[in-house]
Amino acid sequence: MSLRCPRCGLFNPDTALRCDCGYDFSTRTVQASYVERAAEAKHGGRANLLRARSRDNLRYGLLLTGGSAALTVILTAVKGGPTIFLPWALVAGIVLTLRGWRQRKDAEALERGGRPSPAPSGPHSHGR
Repeated sequence: MSLRCPRCGLFNPDTALRCDCGYDFSTRTVQASYVERAAEAKHGGRANLLRARSRDNLRYGLLLTGGSAALTVILTAVKGGPTIFLPWALVAGIVLTLRGWRQRKDAEALERGGRPSPAPSGPHSHGR
């Protein structure tokens, strides 16, 4: 039998005290995620982790946005209309780009001694 986290939905072993997202099974509260702390330590601090995530999200977001826009133009010229997939790829690219931009601003705020924007919660909030 396994424990399913009510916060993120991840299945955990019966012996787990805490989920990767930080949910504590015994107290039913959300604590700091040890996975997030390990990532921060690996990158040399929260600001550096945010900067690395920002760089990846901006890179992939801009690539996805530009690629889907270019492909839409090409397919429209060739077929007479775009495919259904491309608008979703464009939206995904914009979301990644905006997330990367916010992460970069948060990293700059941390370096100035300020506070980053509140972290989103939920199953898909890895990009904080």
